[in-house]
Amino acid sequence: MGTLDEEGNRLFANTLWEIWKERNKAVIEHCPFKPMAVIQRVTAAVACPTMEVPKVSQRMETEKYEYNHDGWQVIVDASWDQSMKAGGAYVVYERGTVHSVGLHFYTAQDSFQAEAVALEQALIYVYNKLELSENAAVNFFSDCSNLVLAVSQGDSNDVPSWRAMNLVNELINHMEMRQNGASIRFVRREAVHQAHNLANIARRQQLQYQGSPHIALQQQGKITRQIDENFFQRVQEAPP
Repeated sequence: MGTLDEEGNRLFANTLWEIWKERNKAVIEHCPFKPMAVIQRVTAAVACPTMEVPKVSQRMETEKYEYNHDGWQVIVDASWDQSMKAGGAYVVYERGTVHSVGLHFYTAQDSFQAEAVALEQALIYVYNKLELSENAAVNFFSDCSNLVLAVSQGDSNDVPSWRAMNLVNELINHMEMRQNGASIRFVRREAVHQAHNLANIARRQQLQYQGSPHIALQQQGKITRQIDENFFQRVQEAPP
């Protein structure tokens, strides 16, 4: 029996993961097992390896969001390519004014894992480096709908990457520990453009940085001193 190359191993692992998720739906949710659904998801992942497999769900609802001027807003995004290089970034605003940024270069097996690591780095920075209290009002924003759904619903069983499952569980536990002090919301790509720009810089330049954004980063990342006045309108318009 021959051995699989890297792409073959990835396809084999993803196939097993999709079978496992479909099996869980059948056993736990008493849904009929759908082999074609497994094939379609695996085929989609092969056709577009840099994109997340779309997830259709009625559980993510768009709600009106009121800006907490006394709170913190953390915009998170990741950048990934097929060479497994990834960059994660976050922009932290305090009371509407930019406070700090973080850029991290790392490796990830897929785009979803890259997004999960980026959120983890943001959580670590905000709660450890800034030493915020357990109930400090912190709102995280991401354009990765699958990640937001999994963390906000406390359910990692249907994430599109088996490699990130343990990390997503850790993120869920971390958010639950914060009780009502932390939340995560899904936003459109244009709402996280600053973090997206920084994530690309981190990946391409293999850059690591935490702290106040210096002039070069402000210019390259197009970071504004005040949070975008259209930001919360975009939050409200985010599709379910």
